[in-house]
Amino acid sequence: PLAGVVFAIEELAHSFEQKSSGRTLTVIIFSGITAIALLGNYTYFGRANTSIPVGVAWLAVLVCGVSGGLAGGLFARCV
Repeated sequence: PLAGVVFAIEELAHSFEQKSSGRTLTVIIFSGITAIALLGNYTYFGRANTSIPVGVAWLAVLVCGVSGGLAGGLFARCV
């Protein structure tokens, strides 16, 4: 439902009918809220029932941040 709301906002930003776009956006938001109320706050790709200890999790954040920064810097240098 949230992806639909974001898509609607992007599409309505290009619209020239500003008066009706507010109503349309309101209807889309209410339909997303209704879908969450009826179906629950589910995820599209399932749920993982695992947990990572806090120390290992912060180590993973550090490794991902450094490797992502290096990869981005290398890409910018190549471009």
